[in-house]
Amino acid sequence: MFQFQNRKEMEALSEALEKLINGEAPETAGISQDTLPSKVRSQILRLGEIMKAKDQALGKEKEEIRGMIADTAHQLRTPLANMESYLELLETMDWEEKERENYLLALRESQEKIRFLTEGLIKMARLESRIIQIRKEARDLQETLLESILQVKKEAEEKHIEIRLEMK
Repeated sequence: MFQFQNRKEMEALSEALEKLINGEAPETAGISQDTLPSKVRSQILRLGEIMKAKDQALGKEKEEIRGMIADTAHQLRTPLANMESYLELLETMDWEEKERENYLLALRESQEKIRFLTEGLIKMARLESRIIQIRKEARDLQETLLESILQVKKEAEEKHIEIRLEMK
């Protein structure tokens, strides 16, 4: 009788695990008992809940990345359209040097926007395909901010943008 009961409990646990593997919710019957199989079944249920929550978080993250990629692709259209217009104007009209320089400057700014957005798209694609992996680690905030500022300092100076960091 003991072996039969033990086998029956093991089969029930195996069935609960199989349901969990298949993405189904295991049955909750028999969890309230104070036995080892009941404890294991309870742990299987908790594991299922954890897996479901992680699945939902992953799905949400993927949707956010898809949204950012779609938004970036949409943002690329404006500078591209600007570039096409400026190029057409430069090719079809006879401009004075100053006017020509203004259009070339506008072209350059549009090109920089496109480069920035394209780099962002590439990073998002790498993030989504797991080429880039985010690691959480404890870091000094001031040090991190200084590193970030140093990465954009040259471009900011070229555009006459002043970056200040005030820490209290």
